Amino acid sequence: MKLLCAFLAASSGLLAQVIEGTVVDSLSGLPIRAATVMIDSAGKPVYQATTDDQGVFRIQAVRNGSYTASFSAYEFLPSAQDSPFTVSGTSDRITLQGRLTPLSKVSGRVLDASGRPISGSELLLDGSQTGQTTTSD
Repeated sequence: MKLLCAFLAASSGLLAQVIEGTVVDSLSGLPIRAATVMIDSAGKPVYQATTDDQGVFRIQAVRNGSYTASFSAYEFLPSAQDSPFTVSGTSDRITLQGRLTPLSKVSGRVLDASGRPISGSELLLDGSQTGQTTTSD
């Protein structure tokens, strides 16, 4: 009976690993509330969490295996962790930090040579990733 209890206690630790951490703004270092944390294995999502008001998340009962993490939040560029990590029965809790870059915002007015507003002007913002087009009102 003692052997069975010892086996059950040891094996429960193999399936009860914890991944925890924070998601922060890469520019200000402030926590990001309601960010999504996805933990993938072999390219497929297997665990998900949402950060609290302090940008903290916690995923319990993680099975042994190799994983990668990705982080996303409204008005931030999505980000993936650079290196994979492994959860094993011998590992302590895994601590991750996601750093998300806020999306840029551009505002202004389109004026003619006399300084009067021009409605219906097409504006093209072209960056290194994708260009965006909008029309002035």
